[in-house]
Amino acid sequence: MNQTTDFQPSPKIETALTFYKNFFLFATFWNIGAGLLGVVSLPFNLKTFYNVANYSADYLFKIHYYNFWLFILVMGVGFYFVSRDVTHNYAMAIVGILGKTMAVVVWVYYYFMQQATYMVLVASAGDLLLVLVFILYLRFIYKNFRDNSLLNQKQPKMMSVQDGLTLLFDTKEDKMPELIEQLNKLSENIEENDLMPFGKMKKIHFSRWVIMDPTTDVDGNSIPGHLLFESDYDGTEAEHINEMLDYGLPGFIKILRTCKGFPEKENVTREEVLQFMKAHNAPKTGLFIGAWGRTVEQIKQEKSLYNAIENFLDENRENLIRKSSLEIRNKVREYVWSKDEFAWSRVPPGKRSFMQNLKYYGYLVYLICCLIVLLPVLLVMVVTALIMLRRQELKEPPTDHRLDKAKVSLLQKHEKFNLQNQFSAVGNIKPGTFRLRFLKKVLWMINRVSRYVFNKGQLATIPTIHFARWVFLDNQKRLIFISNYDGTSDQYLADFVNKQPEPMSAIFSHMMDFPKTKWLVFDGAHDMKGFVSWARKKQIPSQVWYSAYKDTTVKNIIANTKIRLGLYGSMSEKKAQQWLNLL
Repeated sequence: MNQTTDFQPSPKIETALTFYKNFFLFATFWNIGAGLLGVVSLPFNLKTFYNVANYSADYLFKIHYYNFWLFILVMGVGFYFVSRDVTHNYAMAIVGILGKTMAVVVWVYYYFMQQATYMVLVASAGDLLLVLVFILYLRFIYKNFRDNSLLNQKQPKMMSVQDGLTLLFDTKEDKMPELIEQLNKLSENIEENDLMPFGKMKKIHFSRWVIMDPTTDVDGNSIPGHLLFESDYDGTEAEHINEMLDYGLPGFIKILRTCKGFPEKENVTREEVLQFMKAHNAPKTGLFIGAWGRTVEQIKQEKSLYNAIENFLDENRENLIRKSSLEIRNKVREYVWSKDEFAWSRVPPGKRSFMQNLKYYGYLVYLICCLIVLLPVLLVMVVTALIMLRRQELKEPPTDHRLDKAKVSLLQKHEKFNLQNQFSAVGNIKPGTFRLRFLKKVLWMINRVSRYVFNKGQLATIPTIHFARWVFLDNQKRLIFISNYDGTSDQYLADFVNKQPEPMSAIFSHMMDFPKTKWLVFDGAHDMKGFVSWARKKQIPSQVWYSAYKDTTVKNIIANTKIRLGLYGSMSEKKAQQWLNLL
């Protein structure tokens, strides 16, 4: 057994860890509260702590005064980060001991010099209490974690970021048979073929190749046939493309030879392929991620952890049935952490780094501030836009709701009918710049709402979507919707109508042939027959589709992470029962 699996925190240690976590949260509020009070109430502080009613402060005094209280406030922020991980972020406690001890010495000195009131003794007593607990905390860490490999094991620095890639190529008509042949070979053994073995690409969640037939835009102009490549991946775009070329360069060369503009020479270099892909990278518009922050590796690992725990409970049912939920949970943890293959589970999954949080919440604050400042103007603009939209809605003719059953049958042949499926739908945007601009604003808003509100496994209230995105094509004349979801396409489309018809209408009502709407969100997708008929008409098959974890739903992914998180820290009997209910 390796060293990582030898460490088993006792219930007593876990109780202490929980206490210190809560204590540092208390210290956070203590310091931040004191700092804010000092910053906003200089006269009150001077009167309360130093019995000074009339004062004339020069700018140097104010600089020192406000710097002191801002330092107190910043220390409170530091204590918060200690509470996030009390076994690692203990250095701030040393700063707290030094800073608070010096403050207490100064306050007590001024009190005995009769230059301060008894309130400084009250503040000093509070800080001395914090110093005492800080010392006990450092002693606890030194005693229990100094030589433990858990502290020395590399921790995830930050939560991984996911993104989407869309490449759009123009196809050669005379090369279509060759293209179809290559895609069929790729689809036969998508994980381990010689052309593009997706199973070896560790950063890809989902991917697809889609042939798009020649057509015309809303003005009657010809649009050539396209080949679309789409993927959802971990990390940066550069890392993702390089990984694909590491394993799939021969496949990309053979497939892209059927596209216009690809080098005609026999020996095409990796750099030439890379530049060709970059030149055909479709701009990102909107992306939804169901299980945000989880890498392919994490999803697969947590799936194997769930299976192992479930098997352990089944095999030991007779021995465990009379034990309490907390005892069963502890037995499960002992079993998991005794296995070398689950050594990774000793380290909690990555969280957002400080800079990620700063960027994430900073942008949210920026949006809220802009909304507050511009609210009167925005209200006028929204009302005006809706009136103009309504005038256009009244002029639009009714749509044909007849369903092409032959096309539906063809589309369903490309569905796997297992736990997951894919959906692609493309269509023309209604004529005029007004519709295009309105659509862009709606997608911009939905993209932000998905990022800050619908980021817990649900797109609005639909809990089955892994990844979804909207991409403008052909000089923004067309829009394609691409998604990977759980279940069948019939249930998927029904969910849009039954659970969230308003957002669907707000987006797709700007596309040709969509059921008529009223005031953007009324009617439209509320019409089940009309919406399903429109979606099927716009849907196109995927010739190649890959999923890295085809036997795992969005609900499974989120539940598996909760099961893993249940291995850490102390837990009450009630919480242990709730945790076991996930299994």
